[in-house]
Amino acid sequence: AAGYVYSGTALLSRFDEEAFVAMLAAAKAHGQTVIRWNCFLKGLDLVFSPGPEELVTGIRRGALAALRRGLDLASEHGLLVQVVLATAHFLRCGWGGCEHTLMNVKNSERVRRNHRMMATAAGLQAYLDNVVSPVVAAVGRHASLFGFLVLNEGYFLVRPQDNLFTFLADEVLSLRELRRYVNRVAGRIRRLLPGVLLSASLKVKTCEQQERGGGACGSRIPPLQWYTDDALVAAGGDPLGTLSLHQIQFYPRNAFGLSASPFRFTHASFCARHALAADRPLLVGEFPIGGLQDIKDNPGTAMTLPEAYVALWRGGFGGGFVWQADEYLHDSLT
Repeated sequence: AAGYVYSGTALLSRFDEEAFVAMLAAAKAHGQTVIRWNCFLKGLDLVFSPGPEELVTGIRRGALAALRRGLDLASEHGLLVQVVLATAHFLRCGWGGCEHTLMNVKNSERVRRNHRMMATAAGLQAYLDNVVSPVVAAVGRHASLFGFLVLNEGYFLVRPQDNLFTFLADEVLSLRELRRYVNRVAGRIRRLLPGVLLSASLKVKTCEQQERGGGACGSRIPPLQWYTDDALVAAGGDPLGTLSLHQIQFYPRNAFGLSASPFRFTHASFCARHALAADRPLLVGEFPIGGLQDIKDNPGTAMTLPEAYVALWRGGFGGGFVWQADEYLHDSLT
């Protein structure tokens, strides 16, 4: 898998077909194979009921047709698509702050509703029934479907007492709530589409790296251990709710040394170092489109973009996605 992360059409209900086709054409011209599409970036296409429960009731008009259209267009260009169902942006106010309004919804209200959807049993059940199942039904076994990313950057969402990372969303989850969410969503998809490729992206930080920075690990679990099969099933109770692929992010500027870089390991040695199951592929879910630069005080990371892809290929990894398509299109990088 080699391709862009695309967030340009992050509102399916306002699908920009012209921009999407331009991105696909550029991707094909650059020899790419798979697009990772953040089509539900902030959850603004989700529709909620009024009242105290505010359960999600569905998706905005036209969104599912747009998703299907996007997959049709990808197929016409000979490309596959990894559909991203949720991102850390669900629980972050983001640009403009929590008082800012997008699509007639205040950011703080959007975050609160999404949090209730992810953290409560009733909210999660409504999401499974009214969002996940309709999305999977609309996509089906489309020829261009690579698979689903259940959740991107879950390390932003977990509360400090469970988390080695300190940069957090505006509303947070316990680690058990995060695992339950991933387990139940993955299980629902797998029942509807047996054999589909499922993943959820994380980032590397170990207890060793935490201690090197002067902190303590305590009872906190390194993020790459959050989505083990046993942990997911224990949290959510669905035996089918496991993941088929590992997926990690790697940006040298905010990484934690060379041990966090898959580009300096083989698949087998990286999985062994971080106690990951080696029986499934690993994708680099995001890395810089301009290539890799040296980490301050820890040289040895630098690679051009072609060199980085060659390193993943030779190391036996499943590939990687560069952040992001807009930069390629706007800056004419080659």
